[in-house]
Amino acid sequence: MDNCDYIALYCKLVEALGGKVRPHSNIPEAYRSPFDRTMGLDYVKKEIWVNWFPGTDMIGLIHEAGHVFASKIPPNEVESDFVFLGWEQAFAKEMGLYNDWLDSLQSYWIPWQVLHEITPWAYSGQGDIEYSDLDDRAQEAILAYLEATAIASGLVVDGRAVSIREVSAAGSEL
Repeated sequence: MDNCDYIALYCKLVEALGGKVRPHSNIPEAYRSPFDRTMGLDYVKKEIWVNWFPGTDMIGLIHEAGHVFASKIPPNEVESDFVFLGWEQAFAKEMGLYNDWLDSLQSYWIPWQVLHEITPWAYSGQGDIEYSDLDDRAQEAILAYLEATAIASGLVVDGRAVSIREVSAAGSEL
């Protein structure tokens, strides 16, 4: 698939989750991602804003969708995005971008508390560590943990990333 195909699939998946992708050439500061000025989101309206271009960071957009659909806490109040990485993992698989997502995970900092819980043999310090600094066994354990946690918490159902921010018949968020 080329970038246009990924963009079309992304829009389709976001809409299926109850959101909207909003193309925008000048994303207002209030909505802009702190890491990429070409994308952002409106958490309340479940909109993902993006300035499309040939090299659009699809993995970054998957992350933005995670904020919108896999968290009941607005992005500016979230302590760690780690809680919805399993959702991102499933969404990336749906898009056919799993290997790209894994590549981006290499620079992700894993909370030391998680490392102590699931990979005590790999790390005993008290500081977060980059995923790429873990050995293969620890990386596999992290990936399995992300998947299992996402399933157990209802972020992933039947292998698909779902929205936990449903809207009631009256239109208010549940």
